[in-house]
Amino acid sequence: MPMKLKQKTDFSSFSGHKQSRKSRKSTKHLKAFHVDRTNDDLEWTNQITECPVYHPSVEEFEDPLRYFQQIAPEASKYGICKIVPPLIPMAPTGVVIKKEKPGFRFTPKVQPLRFSRWTLNDKNSFLISSKSYTLRDFEVMANRVSANKYCLSGCLPSAYMEREFWLEMTRGKKGTVEYGVNVDGSAFSSSSDDHLANSKWNLKKLPRLPRSALRFFENDIPVM
Repeated sequence: MPMKLKQKTDFSSFSGHKQSRKSRKSTKHLKAFHVDRTNDDLEWTNQITECPVYHPSVEEFEDPLRYFQQIAPEASKYGICKIVPPLIPMAPTGVVIKKEKPGFRFTPKVQPLRFSRWTLNDKNSFLISSKSYTLRDFEVMANRVSANKYCLSGCLPSAYMEREFWLEMTRGKKGTVEYGVNVDGSAFSSSSDDHLANSKWNLKKLPRLPRSALRFFENDIPVM
């Protein structure tokens, strides 16, 4: 499966949009997760609408571009959606990388966590981390940071992390996130027996499909 790696240097992982657990699509509002640090300015975070989740059939899954057009009228209203494939990958991401990409390392971006208190000398942009990580190194770092702040490295309620993120963005001065995005490569298996990897949804293949506008880019598009 393709992956996007994200972890912060100051507190544990967070999400910008909630993903519904409903089987098809959901627009229900998230229930508030009550925290000690109440902030009336962030009450809107309790009203964030879940993004739609789609479960295409095997037939619908055969043509990615047609399926995008099918869900676009609704999905485009959210800016993000989740598509659950009807095919199961042969192996999880970690196993694919360990077997097929030995020595794999990546250098994450560094995103500043603040909206305010910028000066004329500041640049609101993603910087490049001075560190490179293996997938395992990144996981260890992420779990350590989470455990230091929350006394555990497991999953925390998504509504709580949403609020933590926006508190940091609005109040923070020096917080940053190491963000493993746009990493060149693919976590799709190269096995001929992996039906998902051999489908048109493989993100190394999808941009080059005949009707894809991305085919006009000469360089490869990072997909991890």
